[in-house]
Amino acid sequence: MTTDPGGPPGSNRQPYAPDRFVGREDQIREAIEWVDNRASLLLIIYGPPAIGKSWLISHIDYILRPNPQPPPPHPIFLITLRDMVDDAQPRVGQCKLTDGNIAAWLERFLNDNRSAVLPLPTYDPVMAVDRNVEAVAEALERHFDDQFKYLLIDEGDLLSKPAWRTLERRVIEPIHAVSKQFRFVVALRNQEQIGLHTSGFKPQPLHVRAWAGFNGEEQLNRLLAADDKPNSVRTNLIKKVQGYDWRHPGLNYFLYKRLVNKPVRNRATLLREGLEHVRGATLALSKEQEAALLGWLEQLAAIDEPLSEETLIILWPEETNLEVNRRRDLLMDHWLLVTGENESQWRLADGLRSFIRACGPDTAPAP
Repeated sequence: MTTDPGGPPGSNRQPYAPDRFVGREDQIREAIEWVDNRASLLLIIYGPPAIGKSWLISHIDYILRPNPQPPPPHPIFLITLRDMVDDAQPRVGQCKLTDGNIAAWLERFLNDNRSAVLPLPTYDPVMAVDRNVEAVAEALERHFDDQFKYLLIDEGDLLSKPAWRTLERRVIEPIHAVSKQFRFVVALRNQEQIGLHTSGFKPQPLHVRAWAGFNGEEQLNRLLAADDKPNSVRTNLIKKVQGYDWRHPGLNYFLYKRLVNKPVRNRATLLREGLEHVRGATLALSKEQEAALLGWLEQLAAIDEPLSEETLIILWPEETNLEVNRRRDLLMDHWLLVTGENESQWRLADGLRSFIRACGPDTAPAP
């Protein structure tokens, strides 16, 4: 079952396009090395939200498929766990996963991929879910014989830890038991979520992080390449967020998609939507919590030097040390505050300070 790597309807994600995947040469090289190193059966792509994990897993899907492609089917299946959970608005780390969820997903998978060329079994409700998964794996093993089969799993961070364990027991481990020629790629924020480290998978981590020297200018050029008048669009886009340094790739995509065709007259709306995208809807927040988070960020964005515990105490002198630490931890949980040059210092995520300042009261986006 191949999913839209651009994300669900209403998402701020741009649809994946190989020619727009900028600045990830090192990670692409690591992924290719993993493909060639057949001793490892599990590649874990991890890192903060809106940084390019979904695009990287889609790029792996792209490079695994031969060019020119032979007629389908191919032994590569790209899925998103959003399709497996039944939450209308899934939140990171909070989604449950039941046998019923997996059964419904597996039936859809079979219906979408079964053909005269690929004779997959029908789902048998009498059998346990994991036995149905084994039956599908056995059919794929027979059809693709001595080829490696790839299951690429995106949005792994949606699941709670108990739900991840259910996915491992009901899906991944039964497939692995059928054949060691199944290989898995998982994209999520925290690699410690996965418990398959002692089961013969020989996992290889691949960290996708903010990187020094990111060329936001090149990324912007590629985003604008499809426009009829890229120079005028560029001028208007940059004018709307004067002072932003284009250092955050996910925020760049958001601004391009949000501002090119839609006027923004309300600075608070743009700031709130941009921060929601950067933190990737990590946890549900009330309006009051959202406003508090935004207020803290505006205060931190006004500080130029590295942030330390002493800096935070001075910034919030009326708060107890416990409350100061709670605010810091909440900002870090949402990937808005990251560790600095040493573990006793912190800084706002790349591009975030200049974005907040660009949306400041005196520099509201031009209509």
